Amino acid sequence: MAETPLKTPAALGFRMPAEWHPHHSTWLTWPKDPETWPDRVPQVEQIYLEMIAALTPHEFVDLLVDDEQTEQLVPQFSQSDVFENSGRDVYPND
Repeated sequence: MAETPLKTPAALGFRMPAEWHPHHSTWLTWPKDPETWPDRVPQVEQIYLEMIAALTPHEFVDLLVDDEQTEQLVPQFSQSDVFENSGRDVYPND
């Protein structure tokens, strides 16, 4: 019996465009890990708020947070959605 060759993601129609290509939204994960951001989590949270505020006039932002309590800390921006999804930190796996 002949083996069927595995199809690559590209052969299946998937692609990984560069960040400057047109896209639906930017996905971010809320910073929280003191190991990633030693003694700087509050400062990094503020930077994230500024980054989201800078992005939302131009594109949609999808933000992953751990829980409802964290979601309440993040102000609502006009072009953003917040999703609960616990993870390690700001580097989600592809």
